[in-house]
Amino acid sequence: MQSRILSVGRLVPRKGHTYLIEAIKKLVNEGMDIKLVIVGFGPEKERLQKQAEGLDCEIRSGISEEEVNDEYKKADLFVLPSVTDTQGERKGLGWFHWRPCRIGYRLLHSITRGRGGRDK
Repeated sequence: MQSRILSVGRLVPRKGHTYLIEAIKKLVNEGMDIKLVIVGFGPEKERLQKQAEGLDCEIRSGISEEEVNDEYKKADLFVLPSVTDTQGERKGLGWFHWRPCRIGYRLLHSITRGRGGRDK
């Protein structure tokens, strides 16, 4: 059975989508059947699409709030990767990303320091 993994966020380097795609590639190479859905917009979209070639991956932009909610409902796991970018910017765990938890879904996120240096 195919697992559906969802990530929602701007398509910029500090969101870490490139690392998520690499992780999914490793899991697929180990025999897992995964569909990755990334919802967001931004300057990294084309590069991420090229990186994900060969994977069952869909990058969706410009969709309605209802469609985003539908994606949450269809997902087996919501992943929120993030990294410190080359300018030292980091993305912590925002309130927006607690939505999947509120509707009963698992959330996997990376640990970074948010604003004020607090661990998220």
